[in-house]
This record gives sequence, structure tokens and C-alpha cells, in this order.
Amino acid sequence: SLVFVDGHIVRFTNDASPGAGTTRRIKMPATGYGYVLPQARILYQGGDYVELRWDAAASLWVEHRYVTGYTGAVPPTTLTDGATVTANLSLGSDLEWTIGGNRTLANPTNARAGMTGTIRVTQDGTGTRVVTYGTNWRFPGGAAAGGVLSVAAGAVDILRFTVGSDGLILAVLDKAMAV
Repeated sequence: SLVFVDGHIVRFTNDASPGAGTTRRIKMPATGYGYVLPQARILYQGGDYVELRWDAAASLWVEHRYVTGYTGAVPPTTLTDGATVTANLSLGSDLEWTIGGNRTLANPTNARAGMTGTIRVTQDGTGTRVVTYGTNWRFPGGAAAGGVLSVAAGAVDILRFTVGSDGLILAVLDKAMAV
């Protein structure tokens, strides 16, 4: 029987010559088999890799790092709207969320010091939605000033964040992006 230590890393690497353009695909069910991979990962060329990290508390492998030289964008992860929304940063740190009511954005799970990311927040067709934030979120001027969303129906705001070594999530909201 294998025993894994919390934080143990396993790497899957495209073994083609760098720049050869040989594509490899890593596809696993999202849950239920002892690992969490947010979506199929494509290793486009030699040297591209995906790493899984053992999370002892959850007793499963979670995506740790996805590195590709591919110049195309990796699609963002969509957050499921609800009364309380909790981002699982092991599934990605570039996120999209259409807010359908007054909500709480809880502290994310699997946040690690040094992580950065964005959440594209879109007001639904009604607009005027308000977000309150978990205890670790910090904004310039406080959440009541720096964390207030644009209220127009369909408005798009970009929430940029960095996770500090103290677990605090330092965030800046870019409001009313022209889309």
C-alpha cells in the first residue's frame, strides 16, 4: 500500500522534443477517483506539464500547477452562483462568476501564499447585486469602499487578488469594464 505525504507532487510531462508540436492530453474525471482536475489539460508541446499535489486533509490529488508554452489562453473556471460562493483555487485562479442575487464571496479554499488570480464578476440582467466578503478579503479603503460592485445590469467588474503568506487576500476591483 502506498502512503503519500501532504504536499507530495506528481508531474505529468509531454516528453516530445521541445517545440515539436506533439500534443498529449491529460483527462480524468473531475471527482470521485481520488483526484481533482478542473478540466482536461492539453500538453501542447515538449516540456509542457501538469502537476498534482497530494492533499492529506482531503485524501486526494489536486491540481497544483499547469505549465504550457502554448500561446493560447487557458479558459477560466466558472464559479457556481449561490447564496455563498466559495472558489476552490485548486481548480484554477482565473474565474468567472455571473452574480444572480445579493451574495457572500467566502474565503477561497486551497489558497496558497503567492497565488494570484482574477474573478470576472458579471451582474445578471437585473443588476444592483451586492457582494459581502469573507474575513480574509482586504480592499483599499475596506470592502465597503473598495469592494463595491458596479450595479448596472450586465456590468462587468474584474476582481484581481493576491494571497499573502498570512492568508489574507489582497484585492483590487476594476469596475465597469466596457464589454
